Amino acid sequence: MSKVSTHTSSQGITNYFGFVMPAVAWTSIIMMTLIHPLDLNEPLSQYGYYESTHLFFGVSLSLGALVWYLFSRHLDQYWRYTSLCTLLASACYAVVAWVPYQPYVNTFIFDLHNIMIVLAATLYSAPMLFIAYSKKHAAIARLSGYLFVIAIILVVTSLVARVAGHGILYAQLLTLLPTSAWLIMVNYLHLQHQRKSHTL
Repeated sequence: MSKVSTHTSSQGITNYFGFVMPAVAWTSIIMMTLIHPLDLNEPLSQYGYYESTHLFFGVSLSLGALVWYLFSRHLDQYWRYTSLCTLLASACYAVVAWVPYQPYVNTFIFDLHNIMIVLAATLYSAPMLFIAYSKKHAAIARLSGYLFVIAIILVVTSLVARVAGHGILYAQLLTLLPTSAWLIMVNYLHLQHQRKSHTL
């Protein structure tokens, strides 16, 4: 009886939030483009500026930050500071959600919104690097290492695009791809690991 309850507890709903987070992110982007036309010359943060999408933008980013943090707690077994790092990143993300950026500047300015974006990106990607180096789970470590490199290249590309004032939106959308892939694939491998642990 205790074995069954332990198994049920370990497979709680937050164990699947690595699948949920990309769904929240991409669904939110699609919904906001339906509410307000997308300006291809501005970053995704434009939706925190428009009156028609400000609330939706804030709620969706806050929800995404919460979902990511709750899932990250399950990844502490692969690097013990994963959830702490993600919690700090989520706090930065919440600031991004509710403090609008300065629109139509076509460059990177050191305001609170942009600084929090850089910190959030750094803190969200850090667990990928340290999970890769910890090698607690071979497949998760290998995947994390590959996708960390891709994510960092795209983050730097998006910063360069923002400073240059060209292509920032495309760079941001591309940056979402490796992080989405990482969450989905790590969630799958984590669930496999959990199931194997409970059959031993």
